[in-house]
Amino acid sequence: MDKKAIEKILSKERLEPYLKRHSEDFEKAFAHYKANIEISESFYSFIIHTGDWASEQY
Repeated sequence: MDKKAIEKILSKERLEPYLKRHSEDFEKAFAHYKANIEISESFYSFIIHTGDWASEQY
């Protein structure tokens, strides 16, 4: 993991809640951030398709 490269891509504000949660441990904070992204991505297709279905019901 290249911390400087990650810091150029992600703002301090975006990582701040994760850094606070993990006592400023950058590696743990970034791992947590990545896990949240992966979880969100896993639901994306479901949400998109559920939204189409729901709009057809009304």
